[in-house]
Amino acid sequence: MKTDEELITEAMPGEGEFIEFDGMNCDYVNDQDDPSCLGWDGKSRRCECGNRRVSWTVEDGIARGEAY
Repeated sequence: MKTDEELITEAMPGEGEFIEFDGMNCDYVNDQDDPSCLGWDGKSRRCECGNRRVSWTVEDGIARGEAY
């Protein structure tokens, strides 16, 4: 069985890439005329546009980003 750290490492996006995250995302707060947030880089504590705090959650052997 893989550790949480191993699962997070496998789910981590590549350099310069962004992943989607669960929870309230930035589409809820951005105006329709504004570009959408690119997502989360898996390292910082905020999404690309800065509207949401995001961190890793591991549940049932799956690592995913979740906004709080």
